[in-house]
Amino acid sequence: MVLVVLPFVAIVSTSLADSAEVTRAGGYVLWPDHPTLLAYTLLNGGIVSRAMLVSVGITVVGSALSLVSSIMLAYGLSRRGSFGHKPVLLLLLMAMPFVPGVIPSYLMVRQLGLINSYWSLILPSLRGGRRRPRVPAVPDPDAAAAPGRRIPGPDLTCTRKDHPGPQSR
Repeated sequence: MVLVVLPFVAIVSTSLADSAEVTRAGGYVLWPDHPTLLAYTLLNGGIVSRAMLVSVGITVVGSALSLVSSIMLAYGLSRRGSFGHKPVLLLLLMAMPFVPGVIPSYLMVRQLGLINSYWSLILPSLRGGRRRPRVPAVPDPDAAAAPGRRIPGPDLTCTRKDHPGPQSR
């Protein structure tokens, strides 16, 4: 637990120390002698506070709208008798493997006239059923070897009968 909490404590306490104390301590201060909020004056107005406000706003609004649209889509698709249930479900299932890249998303945003607006960051995430993690396939190490040859390494296919266990009595 200490390994998890200690870095956060170090960051917060270093931010509460003045720059001379941080320099004297070598970069990190676990307990500042004279705590000050001077490091946080940059956040009081100006471009940093606006950037943080925009980031938080886009995250909150985008997450809420994405959640609402996903819930509505899931509810509609969970009812077998709903209008267009099968065609919409098939369309979404067939489109899932084909995640559009950056260029189609940009073309969609440009065609909707959303260039240089906050909605250009929010609306592309509302495409239901099109979110899929991009995990590369793990290659089979034996598939790369020529037939009849095996790549050297540990044999991970052993069973209980292959390994007798400890031999002490």
